[in-house]
Amino acid sequence: NNLTGKSVVGWAFVLVNVLFGVYGTLRAVEGGAAVKVVVVTGQRNEAVRWEDNVEAIKIDAKWVQDKVKAVREVVTEKRGGGSGFKELDPKLVDPNYYFNGECKWFSTFDCTPYGRLEGTTRSCQDPIPATSSGICQCRDGKLFGKACQSSDTSVLCSQICEAQTTDYFPTARTLLKYNTAVKLAGVIASFTTTKRYSRLCRALSSVKTHFNKARRYPLVIVHEPHDHFTESYKRGVSNAHGAQVTFVTANPRLYAIPKGVNISRVVLYKHKSIPNMDSLPYRQAARYITGMMYQETVFEQFDYVMLIEDSMLFLCEVAFDPFLLMHAENKTVGFSMMYHDFTTAMPSIDDRIAEAFDPKEGSIDDYHLPYLLQGGFSGCIFAPSFMTFSMSFFRSPSFSATFDYLDRSGGFFYERWSRSAAFTLLATSILPSNRLYYFESIAVSNADAYHVPNDPYSCRNEPVPPRNSPGSNDWRHPCLQNFAPLADLAKPGS
Repeated sequence: NNLTGKSVVGWAFVLVNVLFGVYGTLRAVEGGAAVKVVVVTGQRNEAVRWEDNVEAIKIDAKWVQDKVKAVREVVTEKRGGGSGFKELDPKLVDPNYYFNGECKWFSTFDCTPYGRLEGTTRSCQDPIPATSSGICQCRDGKLFGKACQSSDTSVLCSQICEAQTTDYFPTARTLLKYNTAVKLAGVIASFTTTKRYSRLCRALSSVKTHFNKARRYPLVIVHEPHDHFTESYKRGVSNAHGAQVTFVTANPRLYAIPKGVNISRVVLYKHKSIPNMDSLPYRQAARYITGMMYQETVFEQFDYVMLIEDSMLFLCEVAFDPFLLMHAENKTVGFSMMYHDFTTAMPSIDDRIAEAFDPKEGSIDDYHLPYLLQGGFSGCIFAPSFMTFSMSFFRSPSFSATFDYLDRSGGFFYERWSRSAAFTLLATSILPSNRLYYFESIAVSNADAYHVPNDPYSCRNEPVPPRNSPGSNDWRHPCLQNFAPLADLAKPGS
């Protein structure tokens, strides 16, 4: 039926059909059957049969209700013919935006895969005109970047899909295979102080709600030697985490300033734009977290660590287990954001890591460190708010030798080396780039930035900040534009 008519009877007929569709659709979802959803695309009333099993693709009744609500909004906002449709997010209009059996091109007005629909959806063999703007969705459900198609000749969506050999941004559905009952010897860890109790509890509640409630990975809280746990502190942290918690005071031997450091050469002063330049405890903690903390006996029983800061929050559900992914994909270090650190606070760190750089696997081109040191240290670091590690990294002879070399230089104390910068340079000098993993599909924030996945299905049920707002950190950040594992791969439109 054409929706451009102005007949009151016609509109009433449409609304009645929508209401019956709501009832039938929700009954089908509750029964676990295949779903038939009536949607509006462009100016057409289109019936789409959804053959995927409801349980397999994690559809819930609320999601279908949102779909029907979108249809009703389109009908309600219609004012005559022409281009009077209310502009809606495409993920609320077309269920095939996520789950279609064929590759399709979604045309947009601007150069982003989530721009406004033009009402033109082309199939695999339909030519996409030159200078078009949009995104191509391939048969396996992955989104491949062809935004701002600017060639002089048309191209087929099937050609775009066939040209891609890999996709660094797997969709939320793709990662569900890492959401199983299998549980590895993993642990969540945080180095903090009792003064940051409220922030820590908020972070732990976020981790429990969005990731750990069912998985119940244990938690290790590490404090400075002079800090003391109270019973009320322990109860509050344990309640926020909801699983086993171990409280550890840093071993004074591991935490102490090394004997080779000449304290008279340590210069402490306040800086107008660089925090903690006047703090000796900051420098001790940076050294300890970078290379000493994982020598604590409590970590001997674990194979994987998720290190979080007390300023972090998960913004929506983490629908898979990062430990299982790292184990299955042979990854050693995982991170979700990169941004710039204060290079003026650590002027010699690039020289020291370059001196220690000794590639053990492959050639120099297989490592990301050279990208970070072009023209001096770029300052690009793995954001410390959320990271995952295989403990094999810290137990390796390469890590011990490289960290010891940095440590003997005294840079943690004579300068202000941050633990994030030191760790980033250690990881990128010891591990080939294919052992590093960018958790693009995890939505996370800290005090300075936030990351929202490119796949809108990942956070479909949670209010998250727009991807283009100030503070957003995704693959378009300058630090990630040159990140070796992403450099040669297809990415969604910018």
